[in-house]
Amino acid sequence: MPKLWPVLQVDIGCRLTCDRLKSWFLHSQGLPKAVTFTESWTPDSNLSLPHREIGKFLIEGPILDQLSLRCYSMVCLQSIVNYVELLHTSTNPGAWDSLRSLTLNIRHWGDEPLRNDCLQQLPPSLSHLSLVLPWWDHFLPANEHPIECISHPNITSLDLECNWPSSWILDTLTSCTRLDALSLRIKECPRTATSPWLDTDPTYTLPNLRTLRLRQPYHYVRYEDILRSLVLPSLGYLDISLKSDAGDEEYGPELALRDYAKEVTQLAQNSDGFVNLCRFRLHWPYPIGSAGLTSFFRHLPSISHLILDQADFHPSIFHRDFEFLPQLQVLELRGMPSTFDYNGLAPFVEERNSQQGSLRVLRGDASS
Repeated sequence: MPKLWPVLQVDIGCRLTCDRLKSWFLHSQGLPKAVTFTESWTPDSNLSLPHREIGKFLIEGPILDQLSLRCYSMVCLQSIVNYVELLHTSTNPGAWDSLRSLTLNIRHWGDEPLRNDCLQQLPPSLSHLSLVLPWWDHFLPANEHPIECISHPNITSLDLECNWPSSWILDTLTSCTRLDALSLRIKECPRTATSPWLDTDPTYTLPNLRTLRLRQPYHYVRYEDILRSLVLPSLGYLDISLKSDAGDEEYGPELALRDYAKEVTQLAQNSDGFVNLCRFRLHWPYPIGSAGLTSFFRHLPSISHLILDQADFHPSIFHRDFEFLPQLQVLELRGMPSTFDYNGLAPFVEERNSQQGSLRVLRGDASS
């Protein structure tokens, strides 16, 4: 039964050796292999991952399709990479050099100085990288130099969650020259005059990026720094999942939505009007007024497939202006309130179909 063996999850407390890991995967034969190593979220040296054995396995073990490291600190990652480099030779490159997908979830910096290139030592074969990085506010004074941005020519898909300076994020994005899909979850990180990174280039072009996902930001200013600087000439799918601060009475959902719309508009203007953008998903679990919804799409006329996820709006928004989204062919509504009046869309659909052909309205469950 080889299908039972290609996936392995290892938590702290297991007696882990390289030989035991290799023995497990012998049963999986030629199937794609994935392994997850999880370290304790507490700073207890007795509960840390065996860095030497993991490093040895990444050289001597089978080729992996996916590796996930959930580490207490950056020291864990650095120690594993150090052991990989120690054992790595040109004649024995190991599984590390063939890794396609890597997930790093790191909670803290740790108590030791780090190499400033600790995020540069990633497998050259990587095509997908997912990063959850420790809070920038806790950067150790012992690190005299800032962590260098990630520069990787083969990464095509990047998921990034952090509150690091926007210039580090932008430099990383432009250094991954083949980037095709990007997912960002940016947390609040106030810009200060003492930041080790200072913006020097007003625009950062990602020529190959086709999919951009913005996930539940905590503060729109951070996305302002990112979006106003990007140029995305090839973007075809924009997926935005927004969450405002429910406790902020002055900065409510409607105002937050308009502010995000301004940044998307600026991004569209930077990118020659998003002429290739044909698909747009907006997840917004709050009531949306006419101004809030139309502000997002007024400058995005090329959209042919619009997905509104859990968006509480009145259907009359669409048929007030029949020129709204002139290329629209599919209107997909997911997770709508039970009170939503689908019949209220009939005038819009009938008018569009009489003028332009086929407009479909799809219904579905809410997305994650």
